[in-house]
Amino acid sequence: ISFIKNIIRRFVYKFSNQLIVQTKEISDFFSLIIDKSNISIIPNHIGIEPMSRSNLTNKKIIFVGRLVEQKSVDTLIKAYSLIYKNNKNWTLDIYGDGPKKKFLTSFVKKLDLEKYVKFKELSKNISEIYQSSTILILPSSYEGFPNVLIEAMSYGLVVISSENASSGIIKNNVNGLMFQTGNYNQLANIVENLLNNEKLIKNLSSNALQVSDDFSIETISEMWESMFAKVLFR
Repeated sequence: ISFIKNIIRRFVYKFSNQLIVQTKEISDFFSLIIDKSNISIIPNHIGIEPMSRSNLTNKKIIFVGRLVEQKSVDTLIKAYSLIYKNNKNWTLDIYGDGPKKKFLTSFVKKLDLEKYVKFKELSKNISEIYQSSTILILPSSYEGFPNVLIEAMSYGLVVISSENASSGIIKNNVNGLMFQTGNYNQLANIVENLLNNEKLIKNLSSNALQVSDDFSIETISEMWESMFAKVLFR
């Protein structure tokens, strides 16, 4: 069925006036079958409006998302297992549910990390989660457009993402940090260096707040308006 859907998709897309995609990577992929002038990149806007930012005082690392294979949460747990002995005041909270939860909870137990790694329900009030955290890590093997990154950044969290998951949002060592996808040793080194560098935490947090403008509903609405004008008056 997926093969047939792909064939239909390729055929239909060729005759569309304009194809809207969320990232440059997706645009590059479809430019192989569609003229680039018929592709517009319009990302999602930030879906929540922060009432207040994180004050970066809580020593809490978080993951937010579905517990599925794609998210590679085991990579995050492996990395945390390498650093927690020297950083036991920093905890890891995993927010979400999914088919990998049973495996991941068993994995945490096997590594004897139950005291430091907690699985929690994803609250409807996501603001409270961001406001009480300092670092968000997204270890996914791939992402389309990671809303969780721009949400966390709008609260001033320091974000760390795999290279395959950042979707061009993170500028490494400027508004966040990136690691080679699947490389938990590199992730562990990045996190450990960050935890011992308060100046870097504050700088990354400050720069991350720029996404509030870059991905505001006003900015994204203007992109949609420009796209419609281009299509209607070409």
